[in-house]
Amino acid sequence: LCYNGATWDRLRAPIVFKTISAVLITGETTIWTPAAGKKFRLMGYCLAQGILTGAVTLKDNTAGTTILIIPQHTAGVAQTSPDLGNGILSAAANNVLTATGVATETITGYVYGTEE
Repeated sequence: LCYNGATWDRLRAPIVFKTISAVLITGETTIWTPAAGKKFRLMGYCLAQGILTGAVTLKDNTAGTTILIIPQHTAGVAQTSPDLGNGILSAAANNVLTATGVATETITGYVYGTEE
């Protein structure tokens, strides 16, 4: 168990890994669709930008709440997530995880976590 500041939560381990291969994210693009009736729990990422045009924004569902903004970094060099502990649970079942960039931005790598 782990303490979340108010209650004790069951400790989770990532079991879902979603690969991303040179996906264009100029418009908001889905990068993780959980199984029907499930929520994704984002526990981390390892992403490389193909073109340096700005930050990458990860959101909870299309036009949803911003989860993380990943700053621009060296093209082709993977950037790993900070420790997200027990992860960030999506707000609702069937929400997707999306990524958005600017201009002709592409990303390659993976996101991981659980579906519950």
